[in-house]
This record gives sequence, structure tokens and C-alpha cells, in this order.
Amino acid sequence: MEALEEHRDRQVATRAAAGERWTDRDLVFAAEAGTVMPAADVRRDFQRVAVAAGLNDRRWSPRELRHSFVSLLSDGGVPSRRSPG
Repeated sequence: MEALEEHRDRQVATRAAAGERWTDRDLVFAAEAGTVMPAADVRRDFQRVAVAAGLNDRRWSPRELRHSFVSLLSDGGVPSRRSPG
């Protein structure tokens, strides 16, 4: 939670610096103007985090984390898809 709160604070500063260029799409991780990050940028930033964490950056990708996250949710009893209605 602490890391996400710090990220939110940094994003508030980024939003202020962007001024009218900021497009609010309610994204947790956004490009400098609030828009969706290009996939290549996501992979590049992820690789930096993986290296800093001491992980083999060739074995891990954002896609791997998505699958791991869904597996953890499933193990915790959280359904992987929303029910209609």
C-alpha cells in the first residue's frame, strides 16, 4: 500500500506539471500526459523494476505477473470473471 500511495503522490505532481496536456483516464499507471502507456514502455519500466528487485529480467514479464496475480486471487476464492448482471 505504501508504494502505491507514493506512486499516487508522484502522479499528482506529474498531473500538475502536465497541466492542460493531462488526459484523466483514471489510470493507475499512465504516460506523462495521463494516457495509456505504450506496451514497449511498460515492458521497459518493468525490466528496470525486475533488475532492481534482483530478479532475472529475462524470465519475468508483465504478462507473467498478470497470470500469477489471477492464480493468487483464485487460490483466495476470488472468481476470475465477473458474473453477468
